[in-house]
Amino acid sequence: MSLPALPAKVVSSKLLTDGDVNVSQDNGKLNIAIDPENINSLDTIIALTLDRLAKDIKPIVTVGQTLTIGATASASSEYDKRPANSVVASDAKEFSEGIFVKSAWSPARDDKSPWLQVTLKKSETVEQILIREGTFGKASAIQNFNIEAMIDGKWKIIYSGKQMGGGFGLVLGVPVTSNSFRIVFKKWKGGININSFDLLTSVTKE
Repeated sequence: MSLPALPAKVVSSKLLTDGDVNVSQDNGKLNIAIDPENINSLDTIIALTLDRLAKDIKPIVTVGQTLTIGATASASSEYDKRPANSVVASDAKEFSEGIFVKSAWSPARDDKSPWLQVTLKKSETVEQILIREGTFGKASAIQNFNIEAMIDGKWKIIYSGKQMGGGFGLVLGVPVTSNSFRIVFKKWKGGININSFDLLTSVTKE
């Protein structure tokens, strides 16, 4: 994962939720590498020791502007009153629990190859992806998934992961330009419930 660099030197780093973490800064980015097996489904906490007081550092924006307001969503299937369009907002007025969301999407119980797709009004350059699954604080039901983008008329895997949880955030190492993105669920335990699927611009875009 890459975040905007800190205006300070990182003296040391520690993963408080067990495991090892590798933190480095170069080319204006704070790079964080954690073994996927050490990513906690509820909270993964990293402690940084800096060469100056953290309270003297001004807050740094780490989330870009959303691109999915007014986008459309589709899926391999839908369960009961949990349609795909629940994961995107038609306008900025659709707000619930502090996020753009109306309800949640779930695939049909007999869907063996579920996927969830968001289609933007036009191609945009996406640098960050935010997915909210189920109830915040509960363990992820997802055990294996791919995020894909439609590039040159074909679906291309841009990320593969093992779990999501209440707030899964991804900063893409290389920005992706497309108007269609989807999650392909490969393995899960229990019910799949996706509250929101948000695509965001770079944090530096005004």
